Parts: sequence; structure tokens; C-alpha cells
Amino acid sequence: MSFKPLALISALLLAGCNDDLMTLRFEDSAGSSGTGLDARKQQMIDEALVQRQIDPKSLRWRVDLEDQHLVYVRELQPLSEAQRKALREPFDEILQARAANTLQIELTLDITPEQRQALSAAERQRIDALPQPLLIPLELSPTVLTMALMPRDDDNVPRDVTERINSKVTCQLQALPVKPLPEGITGLWQMTLDTANQVSVELGEAHYPAHYRLTDAGLQGRIDKGELWLVEPNYLSVDPLVVMLGFSDLGQQRLYRSFPLQPNASQLIHSCESAANHLPRPLSFRVGDGLDRLESVTYKEETQ
Repeated sequence: MSFKPLALISALLLAGCNDDLMTLRFEDSAGSSGTGLDARKQQMIDEALVQRQIDPKSLRWRVDLEDQHLVYVRELQPLSEAQRKALREPFDEILQARAANTLQIELTLDITPEQRQALSAAERQRIDALPQPLLIPLELSPTVLTMALMPRDDDNVPRDVTERINSKVTCQLQALPVKPLPEGITGLWQMTLDTANQVSVELGEAHYPAHYRLTDAGLQGRIDKGELWLVEPNYLSVDPLVVMLGFSDLGQQRLYRSFPLQPNASQLIHSCESAANHLPRPLSFRVGDGLDRLESVTYKEETQ
């Protein structure tokens, strides 16, 4: 018994890597070495190539055997220098846009002149020392949430776990403030009775009401139009700020009231994941399986 053929094949595969035009790294899985590049990414790449007069069949896109985030690009037919330059354009544009876009909110304290006058000199000084504008960067989770609004049950009342009720199901994203918070702010809190964009700003021992807007004009515009929406807290507590962003309403669904497994859960989850693929920037940089999930590109000449 001999392992030489396997070793030879492995060596040949490694040797071929030097012929790659470029290497792409995606934040999410790009596919697999067996099935190839993810279908959505491949379609978007092919469309970008056709727009630049490049035959998609002239290139091979290979997903790394061990790291599904890596994709190697190789010529199957020689490209001209102009085509090679054009090939870089869609990927460079994505990376430039990622670097230029930050998901963040701007806080505005809701303090009237009369309320401000009633504050102590030390309190007014702390407020005046806050940076202006008061910006809070957000870290968006890539997880797409499928949320069902259920009535709050009384734990002391026994219920049939298989009882079905109408429940509103929505697709949501979650974003958390990036720490450390701006100097002077010791906490951001939200309460049950708050509207979706209200927050309590903690400055030491004092708390002040505030509201926020997304600084990205496109996203805030969609919120103003109702295409996206901020989800109001529905729990009876005071908790650290979590920005919940709704983006698709799946309507009323017949769900089990208490049973943990829902018969149509996979279908609803798939609907939310599909809807997430159509979210705008900068959300698409962290969510969905499109080309915007590209993290970096290494070109052949940079590795030599």
C-alpha cells in the first residue's frame, strides 16, 4: 500500500495556485470546493463581467478546500490588460464602499430650556462636554432573526402546549453599540414604555432622555417611509440599548402558543433569509450572501 499518488495529486494542486489571478476573501461562506461558488455570488459576478465585456466562461472561480471563505480566480482564456483592469473594478468598488460606510446612530438629548435651567451647574457642564454630534457606532450581527410576537403567558396558569394562535412574524436584524462609548457616557438604556428610537443616556449617576436617528441618509429615509422600521422593546424591564431593525413583515401565522417546535419554522426562516439578500448598503456588508460580503482581495502581483 502506498500514499505516493495522493501526495503527488496534493503537490500538483498546490503548484497550480501560482496561476491564480487573484484571491477573494468573503465574510460569509462563499460556497464549497465540491459544489463551487455560491449561486447568488456567481450570478452577480457574471452580470458584472458581462457589463465589462468579459466572457464569464473565460474565468474559473474555485472555493478553497479547507477555508470556504476563500475563492481563487484563474484565467481559462487569456484576458487583455484592459480586461484584467476591468475585472478588478467591481471588487475594488465594494471594498472602497465598505471602508467608507459606517453603521451608526446620532443621539439628541430631549432636554427643554426650562429643564436645562433646573439642572445643577455640574450637570450642565457634563452635558456640554459631550462630543457634538453625539455619534454611536453600531456593530450589526450577521444573523437574520425570524421573530414571532407571542402573548405573555402567566406561568401559574397551565396551558396546552399544542394550542395554536395567530402570531405576527417579522424579519429583524440586531445591532449593538460599539464600546467604549463616547467619553462621558456611562450607559445607554431603553425601557418598555419607550418608543423604538428613544433611549436613556446615563452620565454618571444622572440619566437624560434622548432619541436617535441613523446617520445613513438612505437607511433613515427607508425608516421614514416605513420600508424599514425600528422595533419597540416589548419586555418589562430596563435593558442596555439594542437596536432592532425590522425589514420584512411575514404577516399573521398560525403558531403553537408554547411548543418550542413550529411546523412551518423552516419556511419562515428561509423567507427572512431570502428577504435579507435584498437589503441596501451598509446592511448588505454584514447580512445576506451577496458580493457585498467581500472582505479583501489579493492580486497575483501582490503575492510575488
